[in-house]
Amino acid sequence: MDLSAFNIKFRLFGVPICILPGFWILCVLFSPFMTMRNPDERPWLFGAAGWVAALLISFLVHELGHALTARRYFGAKPEITLGIGRSPSGASVFGGVTTWRTYTTPRASRLKKALVSGAGPLAAIAAAVLGIVAALPTGTKFLVNYEFGFLPVVYPFDLVSRASGTSALDLFIGYFSFGFFWINIFWSFVNLLPIYPLDGGQVMLAFAKSNSGVRTTLYISTACAVVVGGLFMIQQSWFAGLFFLYMGFVNFQASRAMEQL
Repeated sequence: MDLSAFNIKFRLFGVPICILPGFWILCVLFSPFMTMRNPDERPWLFGAAGWVAALLISFLVHELGHALTARRYFGAKPEITLGIGRSPSGASVFGGVTTWRTYTTPRASRLKKALVSGAGPLAAIAAAVLGIVAALPTGTKFLVNYEFGFLPVVYPFDLVSRASGTSALDLFIGYFSFGFFWINIFWSFVNLLPIYPLDGGQVMLAFAKSNSGVRTTLYISTACAVVVGGLFMIQQSWFAGLFFLYMGFVNFQASRAMEQL
């Protein structure tokens, strides 16, 4: 079934952007609503709209970090696709992907490749920091917790607590605030973990100088993916857990294939 007629296309900072229908499914899969046990806790339309808006902005900031850095260093013509499936250029997409057609430099240094990979999560973290700076004058209190003891989670308590209200505006602000800081801080740090094809894994791979270096990178990626997947499973975050365990399996298969070279 061809769903391309439902793609949303526009430009931002001169970068073509395509949102696939699967992006909205992804928003649901990663939503906190999936783990709510009490039906009365499920938000109505405005809460869900706030959550989706937060993820949309966060994904765009992340991918624009990649796109604008690639354009700056390589003269690239980047394109951004959000969702699940295939980008217009044919690249696989699960979440977001930035692709580009050409380089102006025949050889890209390892450092510049690493900077392009790291620019996405760093841009997202910067957006969250700006959000914190903007909210502090209002007296908003921020709570900082750590998932698994080392991954930061930041909540603007006063704003997120509005999700328990009943008005449309409270629901929207509450779930938007939760989603914005959760994805831009927690998931950005997750994205920087040395797990391929996450950005941290891409950075690590950029510095691999030989086939043996690539194999070592894949071994590290496999181990980290299995550990993180297991931690998510222990917390009953089944979708995230299976996602990381699958990445671990793919990296292990790739490392075995490299041994045959």
